[in-house]
Amino acid sequence: MREEGQIEPDILTLLGKTTELNEDKSEDINEEFAPIWRQILQRRLDSETTTKLIKKYPPSENLSLAAAPRLNPEVVSVMNEQHRQRDQRLSSLQHQLGAAITAVGKVLTVILENRGEAINPELVEFLSHAGRLFCDIHHEDSRCRRTLVSSSIDKNFRATLTDVSVDGWLFGSNLGERVKAARDLEKLSSDLKPKVTAKANMSLNAKGLSRVAFKGYRGRPQTPRQQSYRGRGPRVDFRRMSRQARPPQQPKTFRQSQPKQ
Repeated sequence: MREEGQIEPDILTLLGKTTELNEDKSEDINEEFAPIWRQILQRRLDSETTTKLIKKYPPSENLSLAAAPRLNPEVVSVMNEQHRQRDQRLSSLQHQLGAAITAVGKVLTVILENRGEAINPELVEFLSHAGRLFCDIHHEDSRCRRTLVSSSIDKNFRATLTDVSVDGWLFGSNLGERVKAARDLEKLSSDLKPKVTAKANMSLNAKGLSRVAFKGYRGRPQTPRQQSYRGRGPRVDFRRMSRQARPPQQPKTFRQSQPKQ
């Protein structure tokens, strides 16, 4: 029986169904340390604890790339103080992430090298996933630092800085040599380009050509009547003909030449 005020199912179907937010969630972690991690996620670790943990897990010799890559001296010289401080903060966070990578690596090493006990595949899988995710974040941090620092670099050399794998230095260990090679290549390319000579531009406008090509008396443009005689014989001087056609003027008398009183 439908309660009062309740919409019938058929009507609800016409109105459409509600979609619930479906978020994939893992199984709950241990309740003993879940509050500890939750508090860190909300308020971060205190500076003293962070410093101790970073010192406890320095990068290993065969995984030195876990440390934050250093900024190349050639790039530091062209950065302003604000950009240097920003990169220093990002480098500190990346160095802290490197300590987490080292800690996960130590746990995996203990498990894999303990031959006396059976290895738990599930445990190895979880730690391996965590380590790989940390390493990927570390790499993305390096790319982010490169992008931010490159904004202070000449755009003609940005590709030279970034087209190299990350090593102990943010832009590679041989940055000076690569920049010099790029500069030499740019100069060589400029020398090989054909030299463009300036040419006099002639207007192809029909009206402009008529003014240049057909000039009449004393360099003035000819009238259509004058142009009609072009190519039909000797040029006719219409002004001279008009003067000859005028009647001769009578000489002025003495009275006419005197100014009026």
